Amino acid sequence: MRRFFYVTLPGSIITGGTVEKAIEALKKGQSVILYPEGRVVGREEKVEPKPGMVIFALGAKVPIVPIKITGTEKIWPEKQKKPKFSDYFKFKKVEVVVGKPIELTEFYHKELSEKEIQLMADKIMERLNNLESKSR
Repeated sequence: MRRFFYVTLPGSIITGGTVEKAIEALKKGQSVILYPEGRVVGREEKVEPKPGMVIFALGAKVPIVPIKITGTEKIWPEKQKKPKFSDYFKFKKVEVVVGKPIELTEFYHKELSEKEIQLMADKIMERLNNLESKSR
């Protein structure tokens, strides 16, 4: 991943051609990073995934690469507004697990309902949550 395309989507409001910009970036081979829940969530918090990852992947005809990040609460605790300056100098273990790409090629030329797209997002989220660290 050489370059990232950064877009902030306010909640579930997708305006100003954001979807088109993200799909265009993906078609150019750039990476688009999304939080499937639509925001950063707490460790124990369970939130239904937003359908954006599926919409972007189908629109650009690219796979979804699931990435699970754990341990960030050690650097930036959930209830803390911003990290403490002193925390920048302490070594903390944050784990990043990259899963196998999820291909959606069988759906590229199908007309999918919102319910079907949400079901796909749910299944992808389940795979993401089940990613295991190889260091355990």
